[in-house]
Amino acid sequence: VVTALAAVELRRETRLWMAMMYKSTSQHRRTVHFQRMRGVTRSLRALAALDVGAAAVALRNGLRDGVSEAAREAALSSPAVAAGAHALWKLPPRALWDDLSIRLRETARVAAEADDDMLAAAEALVGQLAHTFFMPFALVALAAVARLRASTHQLVADAAAAYNALAPLLRGGIMPPPGLEPGTAEKDPPPEALACEWRAVS
Repeated sequence: VVTALAAVELRRETRLWMAMMYKSTSQHRRTVHFQRMRGVTRSLRALAALDVGAAAVALRNGLRDGVSEAAREAALSSPAVAAGAHALWKLPPRALWDDLSIRLRETARVAAEADDDMLAAAEALVGQLAHTFFMPFALVALAAVARLRASTHQLVADAAAAYNALAPLLRGGIMPPPGLEPGTAEKDPPPEALACEWRAVS
């Protein structure tokens, strides 16, 4: 799960996209197709800022490392644990579960919305090809958009799978329950599961 959420392929394609955008700004910045491509850039930056891979790594490390020896000894000597209660000291802070839960949902949402920006950019680039304008640039940009779409679709599927794998454990009480997002009422808890729905594009 941690490896999948790291999205290595998406990170590599994002670096290539950013380099292409930087080198093409002076020539194409006023064109419609480049403005659409900037929408893709904004979406990619939003995904990078979420960095769900880092949240997954933090939770994994928390599970591996546990807590300090002093805290562990204090927990083991508590009457509750001595009476057979679940040793919650083995689990990382609840904030790590909350953080990953929120980032998984936001990553799935932002990546799904990024698909609209990529389709808009692709449509504008196809228009350039139809008029035989900027042929080399348009072909390279279209190929980059196709690879980015494939990578973001994979990230959506991985984020949904990771969330759905954690959700039953969270609801069953094996792990601390995920906290609500800031400003979310108790009557509107996080979804029990995330689903991917692929639609054909004409």
